[in-house]
Amino acid sequence: MFCSTGYQVPELFDALPAQVPAATVIVGCTTSGQLADGGVDRVGVAMAAWGGDGFDVRTEVSRTASTRVREAGADAAAALAGLEGEHQALLLIGDGLTGNQHEFVGGAFSVAGASVPLVGGCAGSDYSTAAARGTCQVPWPEDRRP
Repeated sequence: MFCSTGYQVPELFDALPAQVPAATVIVGCTTSGQLADGGVDRVGVAMAAWGGDGFDVRTEVSRTASTRVREAGADAAAALAGLEGEHQALLLIGDGLTGNQHEFVGGAFSVAGASVPLVGGCAGSDYSTAAARGTCQVPWPEDRRP
């Protein structure tokens, strides 16, 4: 889930769990805009859902990424450990304010290898230096605000 900071972010994060089965893994972040039909949407939400029989999901959160960008990418890719499915992909969501996103991706590739597709984006805060928000809750905690 990617949503612009112009959207009602806390309300959206609160409402999502009621819309999906309890075992659903929800990950996402705020953005400065998301790709939509016909261009960039600055005040909206973009979501994707993956699933089905044989689908396995693992999550990993790396803290203090701004001081260890490459290591944070490697930490995130560690979620692939033990997955044995035929099809694999790594969804990466980094903090756009850390910079050096190529280091984040390089760290992920150092663990995952070049054969695993990488998808994702960076948390953004509408071109300001305010902290962007991200969420990765399994299961969703009592305090649902990231």
